[in-house]
Amino acid sequence: MRTKLIITTAVLLGLAAPAHAQLFTPNGTFTVTSGGTPGAGGSDDATLTPGSTMTLSNAGLSLTVSIVAGTDRPGSEWLVFQYTSDGSIAPGLGDWTLNQVGLPATQPMFLIHVFGQFGESGTQQAFNFSPFGGFSPSAAPPSDLASTLSGPGLLGTLNTDMNPADAFPTGPLPSLGTFINPFSQLDGDLVNEGTSNLITSYTQALEFAPVSFTPGVPESSTWAMMLAGFAGLGFLGYRQTVKARLAA
Repeated sequence: MRTKLIITTAVLLGLAAPAHAQLFTPNGTFTVTSGGTPGAGGSDDATLTPGSTMTLSNAGLSLTVSIVAGTDRPGSEWLVFQYTSDGSIAPGLGDWTLNQVGLPATQPMFLIHVFGQFGESGTQQAFNFSPFGGFSPSAAPPSDLASTLSGPGLLGTLNTDMNPADAFPTGPLPSLGTFINPFSQLDGDLVNEGTSNLITSYTQALEFAPVSFTPGVPESSTWAMMLAGFAGLGFLGYRQTVKARLAA
């Protein structure tokens, strides 16, 4: 009986454990700006709706967004942007840019990690060298992203000192993205040299951490379930006590 009580109590406490507050407004809007992509370039409206695929007409790309809980800092969260094209994402191999502008932050936060991938028909390409300062070739995504991404890429770490002066304020975030001038410079950095014209997808994963972590409050239904569970445990304990007395 004692074992059952311990197990049931642990389950109830697990149900009552609050999730951390979301860092971004669910289904919030932002803008994708582009240049050198298959489309004419410019601005496209997008939403932070996990799992949905959006067509970015001006960029000439499709975008799928994922939100993944992070483990590097309390309350951290990854935003994953996966851009794909039926053909090359940089058909001219000239100046190329792709940015997320105005991400709807609900609180002050740091950008602490960036992971990027360039894919060729679904296969992520490995790098010998990074074309971006502060980034290094990585054989696999960070472990937090293992259920969402796979394959090699480029990993960068930022704001390791967590200086409040470097935090983004609440509200729309500034432009966060990538600029490559020209796109063909990837030819010398890829393990498969000279194949930048075959790149059909680009993924950028951004990990954010709150300046101050405040756990969320359990919903009323969760509290009700927990209280009902503890009442049931108390009743079971009472019955066992009565049985023990009768047996004596």
